[in-house]
Amino acid sequence: MKKLKLTNPWTIFIGCCVLSFVGFGIIVNTHGLYFNALSEELGLNKTQLALTLTFQAVACAITLIFSGKIMSKVNTQLLLSICVVIFGGGFILFATFKTIIPFLVVWTIIGIAQAFALVLAIPVLLGNWFEKKLGLVMGIALGISGIGGAFFNTFISDIIVEQGWRTATILSGILILVCILPFTLFVFRFRPDPGKGELPYGREPNNGIDKIAAKQTVFGITAKEAFRTPSFYFYLITIFSLSIAGGLVQHISGHIVDLGFSLTVGASVVSGIMIGAAIGKALIGVLLDLMNPNIVISLYAISGIVGWGGLIFFPSEQALIVCGFLLGLGQGIVLVAIPYFVRKTFGNKEYSQIFSILSMVGSFASAIAATLAGVLFDSTGSYTLSINLNLVFYVIAYVCILLGYSFRRKITVLKEEKAV
Repeated sequence: MKKLKLTNPWTIFIGCCVLSFVGFGIIVNTHGLYFNALSEELGLNKTQLALTLTFQAVACAITLIFSGKIMSKVNTQLLLSICVVIFGGGFILFATFKTIIPFLVVWTIIGIAQAFALVLAIPVLLGNWFEKKLGLVMGIALGISGIGGAFFNTFISDIIVEQGWRTATILSGILILVCILPFTLFVFRFRPDPGKGELPYGREPNNGIDKIAAKQTVFGITAKEAFRTPSFYFYLITIFSLSIAGGLVQHISGHIVDLGFSLTVGASVVSGIMIGAAIGKALIGVLLDLMNPNIVISLYAISGIVGWGGLIFFPSEQALIVCGFLLGLGQGIVLVAIPYFVRKTFGNKEYSQIFSILSMVGSFASAIAATLAGVLFDSTGSYTLSINLNLVFYVIAYVCILLGYSFRRKITVLKEEKAV
């Protein structure tokens, strides 16, 4: 009898790490590096360039309204592969553009693909394939995006300076296709199939597993039930606030240049953010598995507040890089803690639908933040006001995420009743 070829949870994890490193590293974290070059060559102002971020984020947000249901019903490999082709092809097309309109069109399409391949894919796939060590693998996979951001910020900025922004976009597109496409085509699957003997990592196999047992492996409450809980709305406010703050990251290199430093220094600060995010996201997953979540979130919130504030009060090259590192650490809350808490609070049953709605709100917030920062810059001549607003949003997020998690016990009881 032919032995079934089973998917290993750790191959899913490796694929998610590559998707995070290259996908987030290039598509999300290098966007702002092109602003100065595009402004100089094409005569575009900061508000127009910020609109590319806004169109991308709005498209992502609208798609997230229904992306959770789509992802749970269609072929994951085909869906994610199409998204990767859109990413890679879009960056290659950028090299041919000379006006703002085609940039807006392509970034909008990329935003649609981003909802599936970047926002949902990693937390959903890892949550489906891991029961034990979920905080660890999610933290590492999402944390690698920071390493990718640090690497590609330096790499792409050097190419922009030495060979021009058009060469940089073509190379970025090729790297996306070559590195990610093999995993989306041949590795990723939505969840294990217990009927074939596949189980999430950490779940002990039952002797004589059958179709009835397979149907009992997904636990949690429905999206409609989750939407009626206070935790959902506290998480919603948290992700909105932190996404507003995170929307300014793309402008940080411009802020550093406006302080009188070179683009290379700006890229170094952004790299500091990415390294901080990498360490912060990997570490927060471990800490949430081992420590009191209130303590963990408090430490990360303080780090984010100090980091953002330091961009105003410590205008020296070394201090700015340190502050970038600290605010990068703080990003672990929105990128790891929120999806971790959401799954722990509401369970696996309709996690992709629940998290997609939260992510939609985050994407809208990012869209608002990107354009608002550009408008405030054009109006005031600096990013100081935007940074001050970030400090307020961090405090709001800190309070709300702790309140949201404090209601988890009551919801867990409901979850267990639904699982019976």
